[in-house]
Amino acid sequence: MKSKILSVDEYSESDFYLERRNETERRTVTAESHRYNLLGGQRKIGRRKNEQYNMFVDVHNSRHMFVIIGIMMLSVLDAILTLKILSAGGVEVNILLDWAVQNNIELFTYVKLALTGLGIVLLARYIHFRLFNLVSVSSLLQAAFVGYLVLISYQLSLLQLI
Repeated sequence: MKSKILSVDEYSESDFYLERRNETERRTVTAESHRYNLLGGQRKIGRRKNEQYNMFVDVHNSRHMFVIIGIMMLSVLDAILTLKILSAGGVEVNILLDWAVQNNIELFTYVKLALTGLGIVLLARYIHFRLFNLVSVSSLLQAAFVGYLVLISYQLSLLQLI
């Protein structure tokens, strides 16, 4: 049986599919999509029933926010204590920060806080992802928080020896 080729006039209106989508792809990552991460948003959990990992959220829970803000505050305290230790004759072991402190103390502070802040923003964006399918980024942030607590304790013990 041979199929018949119809002209446009022979089609009924129901034969046509009306394209209702616009030209822009809504799933692309744009500056607008990152705005929710900085200024608040609406997605607190995954949209699907079993979605726990590998998803973006706009609003973080209070535990995550405590860890994120805590890391930044501990980083500020770390910078202050590091400068006190350096003024008492200590040595900065981080090569980049050592170069910064040798050139300008303000530069040291800016570089230290910028590196920490950029790392936190990146990890906060991917907080519900798993790294190499082994460990969650949330666990990495919590480990960084504990690591900063240990570092601050060590620096305070060094200052007591001086």
